[in-house]
This record gives sequence, structure tokens and C-alpha cells, in this order.
Amino acid sequence: MTGASATVPEPAGQTIAGALDAFRRRELRPSQLVGETLTRIQSLDGDLNAFSQIFEEQALSAAETADADWEAGRERPLSGIPISVKDLVDIAGFVTGCGNPAAAPPEPATASASVVKRLEAAGAIIVGKTNLHEFALGITGENQHTGTPRNPHDRSHMPGGSSSGSGVSVASGMALASIGTDTGGSVRVPAGLCGVVGFKPTFGRISRAGVFPLSWTMDHVGPLAATVDDAALLYRLLKGEDHQDPATIALPDPPSRRVLRVGLLSELTEIAGAAVRERLQTALRALPAVESVTLPYTDSIAATYSAILVAEGATVHHRQLRDNPEVFGDDVRTLLSVGATLFAPDYVQAMRVRAAFAAECEALFEQFDCLAAPTTLSPAPEIGARSVDIDGRRVSVRDALVTCTRPFSMIGLPAISLPCGTQDGLPVGLQIIGPRYGDELVLEAAKAIETALSASP
Repeated sequence: MTGASATVPEPAGQTIAGALDAFRRRELRPSQLVGETLTRIQSLDGDLNAFSQIFEEQALSAAETADADWEAGRERPLSGIPISVKDLVDIAGFVTGCGNPAAAPPEPATASASVVKRLEAAGAIIVGKTNLHEFALGITGENQHTGTPRNPHDRSHMPGGSSSGSGVSVASGMALASIGTDTGGSVRVPAGLCGVVGFKPTFGRISRAGVFPLSWTMDHVGPLAATVDDAALLYRLLKGEDHQDPATIALPDPPSRRVLRVGLLSELTEIAGAAVRERLQTALRALPAVESVTLPYTDSIAATYSAILVAEGATVHHRQLRDNPEVFGDDVRTLLSVGATLFAPDYVQAMRVRAAFAAECEALFEQFDCLAAPTTLSPAPEIGARSVDIDGRRVSVRDALVTCTRPFSMIGLPAISLPCGTQDGLPVGLQIIGPRYGDELVLEAAKAIETALSASP
């Protein structure tokens, strides 16, 4: 890590599984872990800027309750685990800042989001809300209103967005996990750039009720965590039907099976940097029968995704955009203004192309159990950069970060990013994509890769 850093205590439980095991063995109490986590936030966050709000008093009180629960044998699946939540997600009694407090709803939330209720019912302790790219409409994590969170691996580099603070909080040990949102890569990209695990489940598997929207047809909620097992635990606790979100359905996961055939998406892999491709190939040796495959509709994905995103985003913000446009940052205002002028036939045509693309991808899963691709084409760019050099080619930062993730947000497939090495000290992410409702298959493949990489010298 470059840049000055304060001396702070290392988290006693660096993973959820490790902390829970330490609680069971009476080697650690929740109050100790939460106290050390808050100390770490106080020591590091002045530089890293991951948090928009810190709930110190509430977290310490909840930790004392968790101590008593473990002593009395009343522990729950996440009792005493410190977690952060993206500041796009309602928590009762607190304002949801959305990365632009001047434009966000000014009143404190009257009820918590469904995902927060499920976390708290499982015993999790929310230590704070994290910064983000304004209204989740951006992939770099840069924010002119609240400041840009810093990548813990090099503070001059981007954390990725829009769940920027979530990625930073987990990578720096200021939370054992975080809840983010993903509309085009906003869980997976910060996970990839910050060197943690980020899982975007199948569309509708985790409720979005109480989460400020960007795109009704592409918004997902998902966890960021230190390990695949931790992300899987959170997914299993948070998934399920919620009558407040009509996109959710009551559907059991398909029976677990081994991942036998993996398709490496050639178009996405070939345009990544050579070092990224090398890390990817090494990691995929953990899986059997990897072969190249072509992603359909490659030339149409960017325009189709963008049309849906800006049209739905402009609809969410239409009153503010009409009456008070200067309240938005320049980048967000530009995108929303494009959406406001989009013609209905353009939106309808984009929806038709999306449906065709989804059908073609579904056919791929008749040949393969999972697909693989880089998470991003390069490691984290420097803050403020507008383009990056990839093996002598200048590529826009947006394309470098979102090209590999947006196709699968657009059609709602489960996808995970996990670390697969570094380039010049910055993390490189590998993405595994599964068929609709193949969430457990994706997690199984990711776990196999993680295990193999951890065993490598």
C-alpha cells in the first residue's frame, strides 16, 4: 500500500467464518471485534473515505447484546459480525444520502430496507453506511459531492463504483462484509479493483425494497466479502421472496452439481491486458474443460445497455432533472439528460435486443455450466484518469471497467468477481457467470478457484 497509513490493530476475525469460529471457541467476543473494527475505521477512514455515516454508539450497544446472546447460546447466523451498507440502502432513522445529500430525500428513512432487516434478524451489526458514485450512476467511484474513496492498495487509484465505499471498507478491514448494488457492475468492479469477492445474484434473488432505484429492470443487491464462503453465507441469508419487491420470487436453488464445462468468453478476454489474461488463465486451471466461446451481440451490448440505463434513470430523477438540474454532478447530469431525450422507440428496441441477447446466452448454457471473463480489462486506473493504456491501446476508463460486467447485469445472470492475482501491486479480478438461477453453481466454481489459488506457492 502506498501513501501514509496509521498504525491500527488488525481485525481479530478477518473473515466472517473466522470470526464466528472464534466466537464459538470463546477466543473472541463480538464487543472486541466491533470495538477493534470501529477503531480501525477511526484510524483509516480519514484517508480512505469509505464511510458516509458511522454508527458507533448503535454498533457498540448491539455488540454487547451479541456478547450476551453467545454466552446464553442464543446466537444467530451473523451474531456480532460488523457489516457496512451502501448509502443507497434505507436504514430506519437515518438519511439515505445516495452519494449526493443535496439531491437525495432529506428526511430520515422511516423503515429499513428488506436486506437490512434480514441482516439484523441474522444478528449482523451495521457499523456504518458507505460512500458511492452519485446515485449509483457511475463505475469509477469518483464523487464531487462526498469525495472519492481511495483504493486501499494504492490511494492514488480508483476503488471502482458505484459501490466504492463498500469495496474499500472490506478490503481495508473496516467491515467484514458489505452490501452493495449492481446495475452494470457496481458490486463486481469495486470487488475486482479492491481485491475482494463481489457477488451479483440472479435478478430478483435478493430484494431491492428500500433501496433507492437507478434502473428497475437491471438493479441488483449483492454482498462484498473477503472470501467466497462469506459471500455465499450472506447470499443464502438474504435471498428469497419479498412481497415489497415484485421482482423476487419463491424459487429453490437447483440441485448442486459439479462444474465440468467452462466457456471462456474470447471477445472479452482478448481485449484485456496481457497481465490480466495471464492471471485469468492461471486461475482457470482449477476448473476442468475450459474452452473459448463467443459472446453473442457483442457489437450491440454497449448501446443497448446504455439506452435502458439512461432512460430508466432519467425516469427516476425526472422531476429533479427538470426543476433543479444543477444539483447533479456533471457526469450524472449528462447521462440523465441523454435519457430524458431518448425516444420511446429507442427504449423499446433496446428491450427487444436485450431479450434476444438473453435467449442467445441461455443457449450457451446448454454447452457450458459456467462462463468466465475478466472482471475488468485492467487493474484500477488512477483517480481522475479518463483513459488507460492497455498494451499500447488507449481505452476509456469506462470501457476498461464496465465492458465485461454490464452484459450480465443487463440480462440478470448471476456473476461473481474474485481476486486472481495482482499487476504492479493492484488486484486483478476474475469473473464467473452462471445460468439464470444458477447462483450456487457460480459460487461452487468460484470456491474451487479460490481454493486452488490459496494453495499455490
